[in-house]
Amino acid sequence: MQQPTVRSPATSSATAAKTLDYRRATGKRACANCAHLTKTLEALRGRAGGLILPVAEPCHSDDSLLWTPPGAGPLAFGHRRNSATGQMYCGERQPTVADPGAHECPACLRLWAEEETFRQMYTLPEMRAHAAVWAVDVHGAFEERAWLLEPGDRYTISGCAEAHHVVAVSRHRRESHVDLVVYLPGEDRITDARVHSDRLLGIQRPFADGSATALPAPQREV
Repeated sequence: MQQPTVRSPATSSATAAKTLDYRRATGKRACANCAHLTKTLEALRGRAGGLILPVAEPCHSDDSLLWTPPGAGPLAFGHRRNSATGQMYCGERQPTVADPGAHECPACLRLWAEEETFRQMYTLPEMRAHAAVWAVDVHGAFEERAWLLEPGDRYTISGCAEAHHVVAVSRHRRESHVDLVVYLPGEDRITDARVHSDRLLGIQRPFADGSATALPAPQREV
C-alpha cells in the first residue's frame, strides 16, 4: 500500500505563494498589510523631528542674565543667581525663567557687585596661580556625573574646548542642575556655570598618590 506524501509547512507555503509582478496593478484594492505598513512608516516619519536629541545647554552662564518667576509680568524684578549658594543674591529661590529684559532687583545688584569685586581682586589671581601649576602636578582622571564635582577639580565637557577649574559648587536635592563658579584659563575670567547633575564630564582631581580612582560621591544636600 502506497504511503501518503507529507509536505512540510515550508514546502506548502512555497507552493501556495505567488511571485509578485513588477508591473503596477490596475485594481483599486490595496493589500491590507502593505497599507498598514505604509501608514506606520508615515507616522514614524512625522515623529522623526521629536526623536532628534536637543542641543546641549550653553556651558557658561551669561554674567548679565536675570531670572524671574514663571509668568511674571513686564514690571517684575529680575534676580541674579549666586552659583556659590544656588540661590538668588537677595535670597529669593523661586525665579526659574531667564529674562534678560527684566528690571534688575536692587538687592541682587548690590550684593552681586560686592561679590564681583571680591572675585576680581582675590579669586581671579588665586585661580590663575592654581591653573598655572596644574600641568606639573599629579592628578587622578576619571569620567563621572557633574553631581560628583568638588571645589579644586578641573573638568571638560562635550561641546566646549575650555578647561573649567571649579571654584565653588552648589547642589540641592530637589534640583536637576549643579550650580558652579569656575575659572576659565583660556578667557582668564571667573564666571558662573550650570550643568545638569547627570551630565557626564571628564574630571581631574588632585590626589596625593596620583590615583585615577574616583572618590565616593558626596552626600546629597538638602
